[in-house]
Order: sequence, then C-alpha cells, then structure tokens
Amino acid sequence: MTIAIEGAPPLDKLLWRLLTASSPAVRQWDGFKALVTLQYPEIEPVEDTLECFEEFQSCLKETCRNELSSVKALGDYLHVFRIWFLGMVRGNALEMSHQSQMFLRGLPPQVEVEVSRRLESRYPLFRSGLLWPIEVVVRITNISKSGQT
Repeated sequence: MTIAIEGAPPLDKLLWRLLTASSPAVRQWDGFKALVTLQYPEIEPVEDTLECFEEFQSCLKETCRNELSSVKALGDYLHVFRIWFLGMVRGNALEMSHQSQMFLRGLPPQVEVEVSRRLESRYPLFRSGLLWPIEVVVRITNISKSGQT
C-alpha cells in the first residue's frame, strides 16, 4: 500500500495512511466503507456525504461522553478524529480551517472548557477564529489532562 500512495496528493496520502487495519475507525465495516467511499465522491450521490457527516457528528458526540483518561485514549481519539475529519475535507463537507474547532467539540465538555481556556490565555490572538494548529490543541489537551500548568 505504501508504494501505491506515494504519488498521491498530501491530503490523500495522509488519509490513506490513517486507514490501516489497526485503526479504531475502521474496525467496523460500515465505518470503513463510508470513509473509503468519501475518497471517490464521483461514485456516490451527495446524500452519502451528508450521511457520513452525520456519522462524524455522532462519533464526536460519542467521544464527548467518554472520559479521556490517558494519553492513549487521547491518541485513539485523535486518530479516529483525523480519519473522519480528513474524509470530510476530501468529500468537500468541511474545510481544513475547521479542524481545531471540530476536535474541541469531540472532547468531554469539562475538558473542552479547560483546553479552550488554556488556549485563549496562552494564544490570545487566535481566540476569535479558533485557528489554533491541531498539534497545539492536542498538546494543550494532553497538558490539561495531566494537570500540568
């Protein structure tokens, strides 16, 4: 598979690398099928993109209810989130600029509030548009979960 994706555009390459057999997002056939189908919008009607968007929203709601009790849990969430999010971008349902905002929405409410507070105090110029790079959001989430300042 690595050889097949080397010539792909960067976004496609990243998405296909995330779609591995060990990925939590692809353990169920329907989820895997939906994500792969998003890579080929010309073969499915628009309603399928809407259905995938609704599945993505439902995935975010589910992760909101879970506790991020460890670095591994945060990593699992990030991995699943990126697969779904990049699928939505590839399907023209979302823009890359929505990444941090959508990631925060999938965090448990108390974690989202704490991470947002820390981001706003640390990076006040980015506050208005939630334009923090995803790597910064994940790092602050990890710091917040571990109780560091």
